[in-house]
Amino acid sequence: MRITRFFVAAAIAASLVAGPAGTATADVGIPWRLDSVHTSSYETSLDGWAWYKDANLRDGNVTRSATQAQDGSYGLKFYLDGLNDDGTLWVRKQFARPDTTAQYKVEVSFWVYSGQQSNFNTWPIFAYIGSTAPAAEEDFTSVGQTDGPVGWAKYTHVAYIQPEAGATFEVAYGLSATWEVQRDYYLDNAEVKIYQIG
Repeated sequence: MRITRFFVAAAIAASLVAGPAGTATADVGIPWRLDSVHTSSYETSLDGWAWYKDANLRDGNVTRSATQAQDGSYGLKFYLDGLNDDGTLWVRKQFARPDTTAQYKVEVSFWVYSGQQSNFNTWPIFAYIGSTAPAAEEDFTSVGQTDGPVGWAKYTHVAYIQPEAGATFEVAYGLSATWEVQRDYYLDNAEVKIYQIG
């Protein structure tokens, strides 16, 4: 994992954005400063990410693979058995908040590889940022669909962590099966940016 930390001196008074922890909230005029960047390209390990699936997915797993990589030589292979015509598979990682009295803006981006282009039978791509761990598809936010452009495409999700949310927060991303087939997808190069008001 590559971690880059930025320190920017600022003396700007600003009001906190209202809204529940982990929800998207407009931040027009808020002076966000980039606090840190956490990048995972899975070259030697899962880098602290762990995989999960919900009860609706018949079978599935996430493994490191050299078949497709957006950055370096390895990425993540998501295998989903969609024979139940339902189910979600994701990876999740916990991050610490350096200052539990401050509000944070968190942005997660990642890349998904599609081997073909299709106008139907695409599967949803999801992401999550929040103070508690996601447990099912309804906890996630849809950020796109598979099998759009052929090759690698980048997807991004932004949410806000409020001061009362606790000392840590969770970031997750993955896919859902919506068709009765088995499929492999490749995901790579996850980047989590953490911003603080300042």
